[in-house]
Amino acid sequence: MNAEYAALAGRIRQSLPDLARLVGRAELLMDKARRSGDSDYLDGVALNLHGFYAGVERIFEDIARNVYTFNLRPGRIQELVAGLRDCYQAVQDDLLALCSILEQLSVEDGEL
Repeated sequence: MNAEYAALAGRIRQSLPDLARLVGRAELLMDKARRSGDSDYLDGVALNLHGFYAGVERIFEDIARNVYTFNLRPGRIQELVAGLRDCYQAVQDDLLALCSILEQLSVEDGEL
């Protein structure tokens, strides 16, 4: 394994426990919000969700910076492009589902 790959793998492995802690905290606080009816817990949930998404984003940025830019093997690039349409479709589906949730929330907020 070349040194850059080993270092990247190490950074990813170091990040995973942090992501797991964020997931656990978000779940715990969401449970407390549900059980207590205290919506103040939702601030903590939102903060942990943001931390999770930012952590995943940092991992992907690290991968893009350290793999794709210096290792442009045509066969591997072809494999990535072959799966790109399905990946895009899954991302699009998830983002459109989020849009629906946001739009519903905006309607509910308008009812207050």
